Amino acid sequence: MKQTKTGWLAVATALGIATSSAIATPARDTRQDMDHLERQRQQEQIQKEIERERAFSEQHRAVTPAPDAKEQPLQNKATFLVSHIQLLGDDSPSAEAKAILAAYEGKTMGAAEIMAVVRDLTNHYIERGYVTTVVTVHPGTLKSGTLTLEVKWGTIKDMTRNGKPVDGIRDTLRLFGAMPFAEGARLNLQDIDQAVDNLVRGGGNDKIRIVPGDEVGSSVLDVTGEDPKLLNFGIGVNNSGREVEGWNQYSTNFGINNVLGLNDSISAYYAQQDFKDSANSQRIGSVNYSLPIGYWTFDASWYGSQYEKMIDGYFGRYASDGTSQRLNLKLSRVLHRDAQGKTSGYMKFANRSNTNGIEGTQTSINSKRYSEVGAGVTHVGTLANGWLYADLGVNFGVPWMGGAWRSDPDLAGFDTDFTKFNGMATWTRPFKVGNVDFVYDVGTGFQYSPNTLVTDARLSIGDEYTVRGFKDTAFYGDSGAYLSNTLRLPLRANVLGGIEVAPFVGYDGGVVKNYAPGSKPEYVMGAAVGFRFSGKYLTSSLSYGWPIASPAQSQTLARALNYRLDLRY
Repeated sequence: MKQTKTGWLAVATALGIATSSAIATPARDTRQDMDHLERQRQQEQIQKEIERERAFSEQHRAVTPAPDAKEQPLQNKATFLVSHIQLLGDDSPSAEAKAILAAYEGKTMGAAEIMAVVRDLTNHYIERGYVTTVVTVHPGTLKSGTLTLEVKWGTIKDMTRNGKPVDGIRDTLRLFGAMPFAEGARLNLQDIDQAVDNLVRGGGNDKIRIVPGDEVGSSVLDVTGEDPKLLNFGIGVNNSGREVEGWNQYSTNFGINNVLGLNDSISAYYAQQDFKDSANSQRIGSVNYSLPIGYWTFDASWYGSQYEKMIDGYFGRYASDGTSQRLNLKLSRVLHRDAQGKTSGYMKFANRSNTNGIEGTQTSINSKRYSEVGAGVTHVGTLANGWLYADLGVNFGVPWMGGAWRSDPDLAGFDTDFTKFNGMATWTRPFKVGNVDFVYDVGTGFQYSPNTLVTDARLSIGDEYTVRGFKDTAFYGDSGAYLSNTLRLPLRANVLGGIEVAPFVGYDGGVVKNYAPGSKPEYVMGAAVGFRFSGKYLTSSLSYGWPIASPAQSQTLARALNYRLDLRY
């Protein structure tokens, strides 16, 4: 494809095309489709994260093995003034442990008081996940005014599979990826939770039992469950296209679990638009890979789209074509986890590239590559009797991997060295009114940037995952925010392995604003009603939305009828 530096306007003039908005439509459609697919995948991952944490909260605390060693109470009734309590075995005691010791120092202590401090310290370690750790008393130092305690850590002797020694390279790799270098390590429930999390990510349904070992203080972690499901496959249809061009989009997807034996997974998605005009075509796809190792996870994703469309001009119809690609790399680490959830930190890199052209002439201004790096934190856990997923991060434009930079003459007036702050949150809370179950869902997100951004870096709203009620239209801004509210009524039907039918009603709002001087905020509001169906073999939805408020448009906004049917195995 020949490239020109004159941009869209020169091409439009040469071909006699009516308006710039007409020739921008294919590229805009591609951006909307890519955003929609990426947000869909993001929501799927968020729901999986929430479901895993909910399962941990409900199940793993039922396993609370008693310590192997129990202290015998002191037989004499003597008391001693204890001016100092020495703690052995814990080189870095927590602030809470120090506070427990300080509360007993300087007091006269007998058998009951000594057992009380031992109990309080043992409970402290259990609360921190060290459920097989005990605290013992060293005799013979009380007369000098010093009470000596020792932390005897519970340790992991070995890991087994369904009660048997691990046999085979794949099981060995799976357990290593779930909990690297476990043998001899201190036993902690948070580490076990993380191991189960990793095993489930790899397609398993595993649980871990804590079995007492042959030696005092040691335990064996027995991983129970069936072998991971190797393949997933699905087909689907949705109406993400434009009604005038052809609504239906047909898709297929497949996934492979435990690819390298390390609880990793890879999935691929492909969809093709069914246009009324056979001269038009549009394809979109994605590949996602995830590799968890202990508390670390590496994620990589690629999204791509390619289109060929005929557009109308003054002197006839002209062929337009283009491609878009997005590459995302992310390295995250769990910083803290407990019975209420987990908090992770991450670093990421993203690269976006676009090519657009008319009649074989590539337009420079719309054919660019952009790169950015970012860092942030995520949290998933309980909040106000519901479940929360939240993400807060900062991103910076960089010239890496051919990313456009400040010296690009086509981008005068845009800040490719931008800084932008992004955040999003999803909160789900079930509740009852009488004997009727309801679920309230809230989704929100924001972006703030003190820079003038290219379209690829701007926030877009006006779809099923931000502000519903809009179709074929998106609103962009350097900064903005949205709030989505949904009330669901989940009902169960015992067919096809159990299907949940959930009628819902939603009301959303959002705002976008550009950084340019004189730019005013644009407010959008919309509503939707519909049904969602979910089960073992299918996921489906049908909704009807309508705009309530939006910026002035040159054409009437289409009401949003959205349907989706996905079958999977």
